[in-house]
Amino acid sequence: MYKYCVAIVKGKSRKEILIEALKKIEPKIPNISGKIVIKPNFLSANTLLASTTPETLEVVVQFFRSKFPKNEIFISEGSHVSTEFINRYNIKSLEKKYNIKVLTVDYDENEWINIEFDDLVQKKCLARISKLYATADYVVSLTVPKTHANIGLSLSMKNLVGIIHPEDRSKFHGLSENVPQNIKNKYKRRIYDRDDRIGYFFMKLRNLLPVSSNSAKNIKLGGQIVKKNLFNLYTNIQPNLCILDGFDGMEGNGPWHGDNAHLETIIIGNNCVSTDLIAAEIMNQPIKDIGYVNYIKNLNEFIENTEIIGNTVDQVKKDFKHHKFEPYL
Repeated sequence: MYKYCVAIVKGKSRKEILIEALKKIEPKIPNISGKIVIKPNFLSANTLLASTTPETLEVVVQFFRSKFPKNEIFISEGSHVSTEFINRYNIKSLEKKYNIKVLTVDYDENEWINIEFDDLVQKKCLARISKLYATADYVVSLTVPKTHANIGLSLSMKNLVGIIHPEDRSKFHGLSENVPQNIKNKYKRRIYDRDDRIGYFFMKLRNLLPVSSNSAKNIKLGGQIVKKNLFNLYTNIQPNLCILDGFDGMEGNGPWHGDNAHLETIIIGNNCVSTDLIAAEIMNQPIKDIGYVNYIKNLNEFIENTEIIGNTVDQVKKDFKHHKFEPYL
């Protein structure tokens, strides 16, 4: 008897294959008595390819409202453009239509739970995560499979970074109050870390400049810390259902400036490790680029106990292009 399940569905209509995948995974969804919180990925209001589409979000909300008519259901996202995305795509209209609440972690969350992260000087530091998510009865990670400049892949667990308090997200990258300013100054400035053409220009310009050995060392260390802190987040909270909308998918210079991978595949699993492992295999990317799974000692337990339903990995597999530029923090 398999402990975990991942549904894979390929097709020409995003909505149709999403509904089909949800139906396939539905028997694995338990009877939920309390709060259901959906974590979309509103990374960019300008580049919809980088974000959960409004169409996908509504299908998922409709599914859960139909299945659980009396439960409290929340949509809550934490990113620097959450409010802009919600306003531009009229996400608030879902509140009245489905009797749910649409929130932002950055502006609507008032209560937090402390967890421990590792920082760049090998010390522990406290970071706050959303109490709404920490106390939810069921968490849904709803995102897009993407390549990512500073971790390798952005998948279902990486999506939960948005539940960290906005003032503490630098700690996810290892930049805590313990780190001396002179060490912080050695890191390259992320002037290209934005989702517009100017940011893309600066990203390309920076990669034409020589890289000092100290800078390269810092970037490598920072990448390791990000992966370790994703594992630290995983040990505190995990999504109960992982939905990867790979109808498009982003390859190349993700998470903002990549290209459409045209995967035409929805991946849904009831465990983040199993789902992310299958997604990486479908994208033909190394497991190490998932990040947090590098610290899971019993990884074979997930590999050996995952049932795949729907399409097979080989039927949907597609090589995703790697990020072209040097990783950043």
